[in-house]
Amino acid sequence: MKTCKAICPNDCPCACGLLLTIEGNEIIKIQGDPEHPLFDGGICSKMRKNYLSLYDEKRITSPLKRIGRKGEGKFKKISWEEAIEEITSHWKNNLEQYGPNSIVGISSSGTMGLLQKNIVDALFHKMGARQVEMTLCSGAKQAAYKSMTEGKGAMCPSLLKESDYVLVWSCMLEATQFQSLGVLRNLRKEGKKVVCIDVFTKENEKYCDESILIKPGSDGALAMAMMHVLVKEGYSDEEYLKSHTIGYEDFKKSLDAYTPAWAEEKTGISQEVIVRLAREFGQVKKPAILLGSGFSRRKNGGMNSRLIMILSAITGAWKYPGGGYVGRKSRNGDCIDMNQICRPDLRTYSGKKENINTLSLTFQDPSLHAFYCAGFNPVNSIHNQLGTIAGLSREDLFTVVHERVMTDTAKYADIILPATYSYEHSDCHNANLYNTFGVSYQAVIPQKESKSNWDTIGLLAR
Repeated sequence: MKTCKAICPNDCPCACGLLLTIEGNEIIKIQGDPEHPLFDGGICSKMRKNYLSLYDEKRITSPLKRIGRKGEGKFKKISWEEAIEEITSHWKNNLEQYGPNSIVGISSSGTMGLLQKNIVDALFHKMGARQVEMTLCSGAKQAAYKSMTEGKGAMCPSLLKESDYVLVWSCMLEATQFQSLGVLRNLRKEGKKVVCIDVFTKENEKYCDESILIKPGSDGALAMAMMHVLVKEGYSDEEYLKSHTIGYEDFKKSLDAYTPAWAEEKTGISQEVIVRLAREFGQVKKPAILLGSGFSRRKNGGMNSRLIMILSAITGAWKYPGGGYVGRKSRNGDCIDMNQICRPDLRTYSGKKENINTLSLTFQDPSLHAFYCAGFNPVNSIHNQLGTIAGLSREDLFTVVHERVMTDTAKYADIILPATYSYEHSDCHNANLYNTFGVSYQAVIPQKESKSNWDTIGLLAR
């Protein structure tokens, strides 16, 4: 029996520390790591039984080759040597006959570690293959934040304990801000108000003092009307805005038109509530906006994001720990040079660029002849499912899926390669929102013939 430290690999803001109890080569228990610098051993319930997935009878543990129709899910076992030979033979023929744009490779958040997820890019950069812009999740919000701040770090959620007032805006706390629940509970005990603004508030109501329903896509209108009140009633920090922002005077003039009465029609929130909300926000020293991503996935999501971010600065809250905006990476730059992993310097051919939101059309493009998929399930996670299935059903699209279970996408593969879970390989992890970084070393030997992204890409590259 032994205990190993690990990092939670899930697509979550936290990257919590884990303690694995191991007997022989089997994990028998997962707990939170009490030595983690932020979370003191707290982990979500889904991680406590996560290790059972390693030993599930439905897990793919050997290379498979399709023997039925695409989508039918019929495969036979083959050796790694056969799989590597067949895959690379196809790719070499594709490169020779059709060129680099005939191939696309994608690794997504099935593996969130920096090394295992991003090493896939290095091989496809070297091949000169098509490039996919991964903007599916919160790309509009990220672009908005970068345009507002040149990518400087946002407020770390751990500083919410210093806040005087919190707007939980389009953020389902239990699902995406689990580690902030205790902080918000303590703030409320101290008499500090927590307000939820969302199109659906039921899940957050027990964690907030007030819930405000807003019409979908009208978040920016609410932010503008609140700023109208803040400036008109003298709650804006004029000195801060003039010295720390660009273009404030012009922006200030534009606010005249965006009255609470105007916003009531847009948002469905009464002007009385908007005025009260703005005053509550302006009367405290350190208001914080805990911003999710749901609202940003509409066609006006980028501009709505920008307006909420401006609201976070309008009272000068950014001057104080606990004041400002939570919802983007809190670091000012990464502690890992991702170019050392992704290796864009290996690319000598620019390659056609695709956006993940139009990938269903890419799969139907007859000039695409090969698709490599690692930790990614496009049939179940991108726009236009029927178009995606139509594209992946093409007999002339050679598809390889590196995966742990038979996903909807894996059923359309020509070759399936068995992948590891995070406890079966080593990796580095950045938290999405917190200022933490961790290394997770391989804790157990991979099940049967499973291989990590790193090892698989190495075999293919050679």
